[in-house]
Amino acid sequence: DTLACAGCVAFSNYGVTIAYTELFCRAMDYASDLGIVVIDNCEDPFLGNGGSMNESPVSGRLGLKGKPGAAETIQIARAIELAPYLNIRVHIAHVSTRQSVELLAGAKDKGATVTAETCPNYLVLNESSVECYNTRAKVNPPLRTPDDSAALLQALRDGVIDSLATDHAPHAAHE
Repeated sequence: DTLACAGCVAFSNYGVTIAYTELFCRAMDYASDLGIVVIDNCEDPFLGNGGSMNESPVSGRLGLKGKPGAAETIQIARAIELAPYLNIRVHIAHVSTRQSVELLAGAKDKGATVTAETCPNYLVLNESSVECYNTRAKVNPPLRTPDDSAALLQALRDGVIDSLATDHAPHAAHE
C-alpha cells in the first residue's frame, strides 16, 4: 500500500521473466490489490536460453544459437490467461512476433485488460541485420523476420499494439 501511496503505478519484471507461475500470480495478486498495472517482459527463460538472435534458417546459416518466437508467445499467453483470473491489468513489453500479435488481438477481442508495446527497431529492422555478425543488431527479444515486422506495424495501426517504446537501457562500455 505504501508503494501505491508513494505514486507507484506499475510493477515490472524488467527483462527477467518470473519463471514460476505461482510466484508470478502472487506478484500479480499484490498489484491487483493496489490497483496498479503489471508490466511483463515476456520471454520464457528456458526456451532459447543463450540464444543470440531469432531462431530461423538465418541463425542456422550463421551458426548462431537462436531464440524461438515461442519463448515470447508462451509467456504472453500465460499473462493473458492470468489477467482476468486475478483481475489485473497487464502491459506486455517488447512484442516482436506475429504470433504474439495474434494472441493479443484475440485477447482484446474478448475484452481482456491487456495493453502492449513494441519498439521501433522491430518495425524497421529484421534478422537480416545480423547477417554480417553486426553486434549492434543484437537486442532482446531478438530481431525477427520481415513477416513479423509487417505484422507489428499493422498491429500498431490497428490498435492491437498500443504504443511504441524505445526500451533505452544505457550500458557501460564494458557491457
